[in-house]
Amino acid sequence: MADEEHAPDPAKEDSERSEAATVAKGLLSALAFMISGLADLSAFLSASARTRAETVRYSVFALCCVVVLFLCYVYGRKLIRLPVSLKAGTLAVGLVAVMVACASAGYLTGRSSDAGAPAGSVTSPFPNESDIPPSGFLTATGWARNIPRSDKLWLFLYVASVGKYYMSDPGCVVLTGAQWTCRIYVGGSGQSGERFTLWLTDLGPQALQVLNASPDEQHSGFSTLKLAPDATPVASVTFTVSG
Repeated sequence: MADEEHAPDPAKEDSERSEAATVAKGLLSALAFMISGLADLSAFLSASARTRAETVRYSVFALCCVVVLFLCYVYGRKLIRLPVSLKAGTLAVGLVAVMVACASAGYLTGRSSDAGAPAGSVTSPFPNESDIPPSGFLTATGWARNIPRSDKLWLFLYVASVGKYYMSDPGCVVLTGAQWTCRIYVGGSGQSGERFTLWLTDLGPQALQVLNASPDEQHSGFSTLKLAPDATPVASVTFTVSG
């Protein structure tokens, strides 16, 4: 009698196999949908580096979510018979993968896509202003929006006579709401009529790492604003100094 009570039920096993096949088809459909999002390869490759990186990150995040949901369903329906400790371990690894992918995709870092790309302006000094004293401190102001929480706004002074970008002091750019202000030293040759350009730049984690690892350039000037792929010039203004 005991053997008969525990005998496998062919109909139940067929039903479970059918459910597993349905779930597997759903998983494949989800993967196909994700791949179709990258079908236009030319548009993907022509997009900005930030857009390409975020597309890959969001795809990884979605894939991890689908895999974890699939494992939860399979384990909940007992379609795969594994020790409880092994089930818990695989689910824990899956959840950690989702959190890592979530952070990488930007949900935790607050990184924005090109739809809300960093934007801003320099309102003071105004364009082509020519009554700024040479060799002194200048207080610049403006507005900025869509700056990712993981990034930093930085002000660079381009000295045309030497072709170098000189950075402001760390933490110079203070962002209050959408308004920013920064006090930066204007050097150069000290001659009247010398032209300068202020560049408000959004520096991402990679660019900040390059900046911090370049002590010589911090004093002698950088040859480019594009310190890394996530360095984005947001606004600029050109002015001249008076004697």
